[in-house]
Amino acid sequence: MRTELLLACGVSRTNLLYSGGGHCYILLPNTESVKAALSAWNQRFNAWLSGEFGVSLFLAHGWTECSGNDLTNTPAEDAPTRPCSAAFPPPSPATKCTGTAPTISGG
Repeated sequence: MRTELLLACGVSRTNLLYSGGGHCYILLPNTESVKAALSAWNQRFNAWLSGEFGVSLFLAHGWTECSGNDLTNTPAEDAPTRPCSAAFPPPSPATKCTGTAPTISGG
């Protein structure tokens, strides 16, 4: 059934990021034709479920629109996280690696 949905949206299996445990995550183009394909597929699938199992089982779906910038946290200053280089800046040129472990003195 995932394959049918992917075909209806005009994408390949590489767009299927995760599928398991009753969930799936798919990257899809943000177009009206894909939105229509999603709605039509959901209606057909729920009609099949209703015919097989009655009204006690249905598929709920939803999506969130995003852009390439949203996926890459661009612009970076608006990102909820910071790159590792901001948290762990490279050592300054004055820092030397002596090759010896630090010692701890105690009383």
